[in-house]
Amino acid sequence: MEKWYQKSYRRNLVDMHIEDWNPEFLSAFDSRKYVELMKVAHVQTAMIYANSHIGLCYWPTQSGQMHAGLGGRDMLAEVLGEIRKQGMDPVLYYSLIYNNWAYEKNPEWRMIDVNGLPSRDPRHTWSLGDIHGGRYGHCCPNNQGYRDFVAKQIAEFSVYDFVGIFYDMCFWPTVCYCQSCRNRYKEETGGEIPEVIDWDDPRWQDFQDRREKWLAEFALFVTLEQKKHKPECIVEHQFSVIPQFWRFGSTIRLLPAVDVASGDFYGGYLQQSFVCKLYHSITPLQPFEYMTSRCYPDLMDHTTTKTKEMIAAHNYLTLAHNGAFLFIDAIDPKGTMNPRVYQMLGDVFQESARYEPFLGGDLQQDIAIYFSTESKMDLNDSGKRADASTGQEPHIQAGLNVAKILGHSHIPYGVISSPNLHNIATHQVLVLPDLLHLSDEEAALIGEYVAAGGSLYASGPAVLDKLSHLLGIRQIGQTQESYTYMAPTPAGQPIFGEVNENWPLSVFGSQSLVEIEPDVEVLATITLPYTDPADFQHIASIHSNPPGIKTSWPAMIRRQVGQGRIIWVAAPIEKFSQPDHMLVMTRLLKSLAVKPLSFKSEAPPAIEILRFDQPGKILLNILNIQEVLPPVTAHQIKISVRLDGRQPMSAVNLPERTPLTMQIAGDFCEIEIPPVELFQMVTIEFSQEE
Repeated sequence: MEKWYQKSYRRNLVDMHIEDWNPEFLSAFDSRKYVELMKVAHVQTAMIYANSHIGLCYWPTQSGQMHAGLGGRDMLAEVLGEIRKQGMDPVLYYSLIYNNWAYEKNPEWRMIDVNGLPSRDPRHTWSLGDIHGGRYGHCCPNNQGYRDFVAKQIAEFSVYDFVGIFYDMCFWPTVCYCQSCRNRYKEETGGEIPEVIDWDDPRWQDFQDRREKWLAEFALFVTLEQKKHKPECIVEHQFSVIPQFWRFGSTIRLLPAVDVASGDFYGGYLQQSFVCKLYHSITPLQPFEYMTSRCYPDLMDHTTTKTKEMIAAHNYLTLAHNGAFLFIDAIDPKGTMNPRVYQMLGDVFQESARYEPFLGGDLQQDIAIYFSTESKMDLNDSGKRADASTGQEPHIQAGLNVAKILGHSHIPYGVISSPNLHNIATHQVLVLPDLLHLSDEEAALIGEYVAAGGSLYASGPAVLDKLSHLLGIRQIGQTQESYTYMAPTPAGQPIFGEVNENWPLSVFGSQSLVEIEPDVEVLATITLPYTDPADFQHIASIHSNPPGIKTSWPAMIRRQVGQGRIIWVAAPIEKFSQPDHMLVMTRLLKSLAVKPLSFKSEAPPAIEILRFDQPGKILLNILNIQEVLPPVTAHQIKISVRLDGRQPMSAVNLPERTPLTMQIAGDFCEIEIPPVELFQMVTIEFSQEE
């Protein structure tokens, strides 16, 4: 029998981060009207606030303080009761760490930054809209008093009728130097917490490792407390900071505390596509949950609503990955909501609900982008104070650009992380984009994958450290020049196309200098500019740094290892979006595939295609996501699908089951897709015997 979450794809959350200093605040809140709007929007699962970042509770709490605007009403009981009456699934929201009431009432619970300041101290210079301080009070998860408080709160609200809970903000908004953190670090190491970032210093590396472990341990503590009171409750923790930089301390280590990968994002459709694939691959239970605001561009705006096409694009992009879409609204301080928003969302959800019965299957991923939650730092931050990091994430930027390249080229791909390394044999190619950290276990599993026939693309310092024996190279230095080139050799020319040794590929950075083993094939060499770009007095061309010095240093190599193949580059060209770089990467990655791809298409770059294999069927989800919406309708899209020796009986457009014309050519079935306005779903059906 299906669980509630397995059949819930339409979800909602209404932010209620409302103060109570004004007697008007929440005075007009009506539980029945609130739930009626959920019904208008065709919501299946409604997430309800138990507390907020303000810290005030929406139930008659003994451990905290109830919101005064409710006049003693048990809002939580009222709303949960109305949700059950309407046949929806009730889920709670609870804010961890971000709790202004607890912060103000218990100063000893506060996080303290490297400058000795808590987050709401007026001496800070926070910018408007920065959610990491100023308006927000941060409590430290290492403080025992705060942990006891959280446990009491969980015990109190767990008497209510709900089936799941989303714990928000479980991350480090700053590097904490409070007494609780100092004491814990001293107990574990005997030393003082370092205050200067240094990614080459084992002491700093160890401290960051402990921060990640401490956070994961706190998340698991919260989950176990919840399960103690409600064993069947589905627990989610805020997972949106997983692909964000190191300071948050949020890594794949949080997974033992999570039933479903869930989080809110505001970075556009490329980011969403990347995250949906990551969540799909790592979530313990399906479907994963993708959240975003109904306001444009994010939660900082209270009234500007995204267009219907924008909301529909977010919804279909999630649904196409077999995920559940949750839209976030924000309540007015008085407790009212805009009915027009829910009518529009109802139209979106009513349309997409027609496709839900056909969802499911295994996502076909010929190429896997590896996402390392331990590589989310910028090595250039070394030497800065703990609060002065740039927030740059070279590994994430490179991974996102690989996703862009593969998506535009219609190459089937997924995004995986360390939990998936034990079963990567189904992927033809593994991409390690600008990897900054790699464990011994990860390196061993990658080595086994290659030896068994997998193909590998690798860049970044971590692979030189941990995989040098596999790559057949040894690093001996780095180019002094910060602007360099890759010049193809005759062996590499097919990959580089029109780029050649006289007009080589630009590299917007330095390159690694390596020595190679005899069996390593050089596909490109390093070309340097005439002069050092850092020397402003001695130049060849005033605006640019043209190539002038050819070298024999390898810039791109290929090697056969066991049954597998490897391509390594001396600089992460995958993170550059110039047309030449994208074409080189497309050819390079295709050259590593040992068999035909799961599907192929000459569709425009704005078209995204996903293939799911189901028993007796192949499901194709086709999206038309353009920068400016509504999109221009795409016509005459043809997709050739690999059949793996099977003979299809029919191809139909869903949900109407309109027959589509098929053409069989070898092991491929070509289908012309009906015009794609925003979303199309197509299935290829085989005989029952197959």
